Amino acid sequence: MLLSLWTLSLTGSRGAILGLLTGIGFLAAVYLFLGQTRLVRFAAVGSLGLLACLVGSIAFFLFEPLVSPIDVFSNPLLKRVLTIDRGNTRENTKDEVSSYSDRIEAWRTGGGGFIEKPGLGWGPENFLVVFGRYASGYGSDMNVHSYAHSEFVENAATKGTLGLSTYLALWTYTFVVVVGLYRIISPKDHILPLFVGAALTGYFIQSQLSVPAASSSLQHTILLAFVARLEAIGERSLAYGSRWAPVLYDWISTVGVVVILMLVGIGIFANQAIYSTASSIKKIHNPLNTSSQSINYVRQTITGFEPLANTPRITLFENFPKFWTLLQSRDQRDAERLLAYAETEAAAALAAEPENWLIHSNLAAMYRAVAVHNPEYDDVAKWYSERALELAPHRIETTLAAQ
Repeated sequence: MLLSLWTLSLTGSRGAILGLLTGIGFLAAVYLFLGQTRLVRFAAVGSLGLLACLVGSIAFFLFEPLVSPIDVFSNPLLKRVLTIDRGNTRENTKDEVSSYSDRIEAWRTGGGGFIEKPGLGWGPENFLVVFGRYASGYGSDMNVHSYAHSEFVENAATKGTLGLSTYLALWTYTFVVVVGLYRIISPKDHILPLFVGAALTGYFIQSQLSVPAASSSLQHTILLAFVARLEAIGERSLAYGSRWAPVLYDWISTVGVVVILMLVGIGIFANQAIYSTASSIKKIHNPLNTSSQSINYVRQTITGFEPLANTPRITLFENFPKFWTLLQSRDQRDAERLLAYAETEAAAALAAEPENWLIHSNLAAMYRAVAVHNPEYDDVAKWYSERALELAPHRIETTLAAQ
């Protein structure tokens, strides 16, 4: 346990450590109100007091950070909590202490998106659109955020009131079940469901401060399944009072097994395609590649897994001016073939994400490079730059593209 805590501190993840502290607080609060002995309740009060002191100290350094970290704070977590926030801008790289300002700005833009479309939101996975529309001031030059770094804000902005209400309903019912289990199961079995509840509390808090990941989603699903199973054990099975009930149950079980096996097969296929595509994306940026090799890797990633094809397409548009200039000096026909291919992928990219301001901005730069040799593309570049500025009026990428 101590080794795990130390490893956690080396990650520098403030969301994870805050989730851990909140989980411990949940456990202490439950024992404070439902503990069966005075000693247990006394220990719960002491734990909550200690946690309050820790949280208060962290909150103090959030508003009064140290300008120059002391050597003893070389631990990544302590350094990130106790030092001044510089933010992830072009002047400050991700390796520096950062992200308080980033989180706040991302949440602010998410709030703006929710206010404009409170019903159904902007659609799942569309936070980049919201970020472009509402980022301003500090947000105009910070690193691009495709996610809100908070599930609450993400659901509010992209799924609206409907998505947010179902998200909160799931969590509320989960905690009602966990606390309810304390009353209906024997005292000797209390500890496991309560620790699962504490783990879920920690996950909930961490998810309000970080980007969603497949690994954490799997942990959440397993913990949720455990709670659901405990709840089901405490319920009576339905008695149909019919001789056909066992046969119906067998058929439902058989269909369920078949469906599960099909989903597993689809999952394996999809994950393999995603992994292969991600591997090819890494190869694109190898400095030893020739231009033709890099372009071939782009083709592989685009065709490898269509739902994620816009990521390598954006890479193609970003690097197009470099490829185009190089091919223009070597072979005019290769340059023309590259342009035709990029235009085909541009149409597909915009069909998938018509309001993605980053795609428009990159296409403006792409056509501006082409216009150096073919002035007839000046109007095309201008149209894309104006559309990008319309979708993200304050982002530095769009304002520069419009100049």
